[in-house]
Amino acid sequence: MTQEYRQTGCLIGLLDERVRRLPDANFVTFADTVLSAAALQDRVRRVAVGLAERQSGPGDIVAILAAYRLPVLDHVFALSSLGAIC
Repeated sequence: MTQEYRQTGCLIGLLDERVRRLPDANFVTFADTVLSAAALQDRVRRVAVGLAERQSGPGDIVAILAAYRLPVLDHVFALSSLGAIC
C-alpha cells in the first residue's frame, strides 16, 4: 500500500475524515454517478498505488491531462495522499 501523507489541511484529510464519520453517505455527485466517501477512497487508493509504483511523491511535478471527468478527482486525491499536492 502507499505511504500516506497526512498534513493538517490537505485535501486527502478531508476525505479521510468523511470516511471516518460517514463512510456510506453521498460524497461526490458527477453527472449520473454518485459516490460515497468510502467508494471514492477505494478508487483513490487504487490510483495512488499506481502512482506510487511510478515513484510519484512529494516534490514531484505531476500533470493531469484529462477531460473534466470523475477520474480527475481520483487522481487529485491520490496525489494528495502521496504528498505530491496538498
